[in-house]
Amino acid sequence: MKSTAIVIVLVTVAIAACAQNFSGQVLQWDVNETENLKNDERTGYSCSFVSTPQEIKWIQRNGTRSTTFNVVSTLGTWPDILQDGAITLNVMRGTDKGIVTFSRNNGQHLVMLDFSASGSSAIKQKFFISSVQPYK
Repeated sequence: MKSTAIVIVLVTVAIAACAQNFSGQVLQWDVNETENLKNDERTGYSCSFVSTPQEIKWIQRNGTRSTTFNVVSTLGTWPDILQDGAITLNVMRGTDKGIVTFSRNNGQHLVMLDFSASGSSAIKQKFFISSVQPYK
């Protein structure tokens, strides 16, 4: 009986150690497809997002173009990105305010950028994530 209890404790600790907390790590989110939410146009696209508690970096054109969004506040928590859930970040880029949402639904990770409050030409885009891993 004691050995069964020890095994259960060890398995629980191992599962907790494998969980990736959104707020506790620097993560890289690799994109393979995007959808323009203004016209529902979906297309193949390659870029990455690097998330930290203080900022989100959007890396494009094989690393030659980078846009940084400073995190102003966080709505919600997401203790394990390997499970369905979401977290929404209020961000700023210069004087533009926006929302970045990281989520997982039915096993599909997504990143959504919404700067539509900044005007009609602002970004409102959904990114389909092919992989998420700790940033190196």
